[in-house]
Amino acid sequence: MVQLARKSETPEEEEEMEMDVQAEETADSSMDMEQTKGLLPTLNTLERVEPASDLTNLRDLSPPKNQKAYSRNRGKENHILPKVSEVNTKIGGPTTPQKKRLKKKDFEREPKWDFEDKYTMEASAIQTNCPYSVKIKAASSPYLRNQYLHNITLFMDRRIFSEKEWERLEHFVPPYGWMELNRSDVQEAVSFLPPIPQQQILLSANSSQHPKCVSCAVVGNGGILNNSRMGKEIDSHDYIFRVNGAVVKGFEADVGTRTSFYGFTVHTMLASLSLLKGSGFPTVPEGKDVKYILFTEQARDYDWLIALILNKKVKKGLSFYRIRPRDHFTDKFKLQNILVVHPDFPRYLKNRFFQSKKLNTTIWHLYRPTTGALLLMTALHLCDMVSAYGFMTDSYKEYSDHYYDKVMKPLIFILDHDFPLELNLWKKLHEEKILKLYQRPKPETPSPMPPKLAKREKDKSKGPDPKMAPAAVEKGTEGTVMVTASPALTVTEIKDAVLAALDCKLTGILDQIGAL
Repeated sequence: MVQLARKSETPEEEEEMEMDVQAEETADSSMDMEQTKGLLPTLNTLERVEPASDLTNLRDLSPPKNQKAYSRNRGKENHILPKVSEVNTKIGGPTTPQKKRLKKKDFEREPKWDFEDKYTMEASAIQTNCPYSVKIKAASSPYLRNQYLHNITLFMDRRIFSEKEWERLEHFVPPYGWMELNRSDVQEAVSFLPPIPQQQILLSANSSQHPKCVSCAVVGNGGILNNSRMGKEIDSHDYIFRVNGAVVKGFEADVGTRTSFYGFTVHTMLASLSLLKGSGFPTVPEGKDVKYILFTEQARDYDWLIALILNKKVKKGLSFYRIRPRDHFTDKFKLQNILVVHPDFPRYLKNRFFQSKKLNTTIWHLYRPTTGALLLMTALHLCDMVSAYGFMTDSYKEYSDHYYDKVMKPLIFILDHDFPLELNLWKKLHEEKILKLYQRPKPETPSPMPPKLAKREKDKSKGPDPKMAPAAVEKGTEGTVMVTASPALTVTEIKDAVLAALDCKLTGILDQIGAL
């Protein structure tokens, strides 16, 4: 193993960083598309680590004393696990060792543990009867055969929590684990989740006596769907997955009408409901058969989940999150209809499909795939045949950010996502016939662009104009987040600039903008 050097801190700096660790760390920035081309990893070059067949077969994953972490930059010094600290017990007599909890600030880039690529697996996963299934194609594909795990555990239930699991997952930041989360909150939330007999919930619903290929449509919110007339084709699938601001009213001809699964994080759902309440998205998708897929990314997601289950109001966090979750669901809500994604699943996706260069930088703990990407990959592990609509393609610059935008809004690249990486992955999976990606040539009639935005686009060739600088979200000193904007912009324009990408972590930004 490579020994990684931990960065040193004075006692004063340690105290300041400890006070700062609870602050939300999100960022919003634009990236140059040309500089990020070719970020798709060569998946076949990743080292294959055989997963444990089930949780009980996982060895004691808590590292022994002086255990080192792997660095993604082999041969370069990075950081090590914090040493075990000795503390004197006031009651009980002798000194006893206490393990110091891992914190994001202890690492300058993503640590790599020797059990990084081990996951909780389903011991007896249902096998598909479809000869054209993604699972069959992946097993025979040189591109995917060593990367795709058909029996990985997708969803949590009350049986998964244990001391060993807590110690293992505490090594990974959310959404990949439980680092810095409150153990009692996580344990309480998970304890409410009913057992899931079969992770392959769609295949288990498909009678083996009548073999059928389970088809799924995953509907993103990309502007490419505006005036696409793909609604009928989308509704023809067995199951339809939607995400975040899944506006249907008024766009039925383009995006269809049916919903089987709704994927979200707490933030993306609440932001969508707040921004699109008057635009056809007053509540989350409803229906007795609709299931909700929650991707947990922060402590607030577990607080929200507990409040949802107990039908109480969230009492922690910013005012934006202090709501009664049941208010966004119908009276027919059932606990069995919410599926909470296991942290192993997004970590598996990150390790094998979304290996961004950002993981080797100081913002490593902010990076995660978009919620739409996580949902599409979930469908690729549940369904036999998958079609993707409204996802990023090479012609994304020709369309507005969302299909429901009333005016042209260009896609804004967010610091905590890697859009070019996802774009290249969708193209590769489409070329390999693993999924069908809806693509579209340049539109004959471009979406209308507001005059001020059109002028800014025209002025780009003349160089930057500080008076017209758009709103920017950046990381400030000591881990804080700053929102800056030119006085020349109105509050509405600032909101449009910042909130054009709903699929990011905007904790605190809404409150800051609202105070302008």
